[in-house]
Amino acid sequence: MGFLDNLKDGLGFDSDEEKAQKAAEKAAEEAKDRAEDAAKQAKEAADAQAKADEAARKSNPVPAPSSTPAPVPAPDYTKSVPAPEADAAPAPPKATPAPREDKPNENKPERDRNKDDDYRVYTVKPGDTLSEIGAKFGVSYIKIAKLNHIENPDLIYPGQKFKIPND
Repeated sequence: MGFLDNLKDGLGFDSDEEKAQKAAEKAAEEAKDRAEDAAKQAKEAADAQAKADEAARKSNPVPAPSSTPAPVPAPDYTKSVPAPEADAAPAPPKATPAPREDKPNENKPERDRNKDDDYRVYTVKPGDTLSEIGAKFGVSYIKIAKLNHIENPDLIYPGQKFKIPND
């Protein structure tokens, strides 16, 4: 601004347009200052929260609970077939066993049969679903779920070991 502008300002000879323009500039400057102050306060609050979190973490070494469910531990089967190796392809479904001559009655209850002949064990790999596992072994996923006491067949974890019936 020049000398004459300062003189006009001092004497109050501004036009309505000039007054409106100056008011808008002043409002814009104030808004900018308020925004900078708010950003500064937000940054200070975030820094204070980070310091508080760090202090809490140092004083309490227990990790915070995560939002993901804890994996269900795999049951320990005392009479099980060793799980297939990770590099080996899954075994094709077994053919129906031929009738045994040492058993005259085929319709004996399953509790009389050898436990190792009733099932094999499969370890869940990442990306597996119960229906895919059942399809690999030619068994319904529902039978696998019932045999392993699975309440939600859609919720399985890598590393779980499932009994697969030899149907």
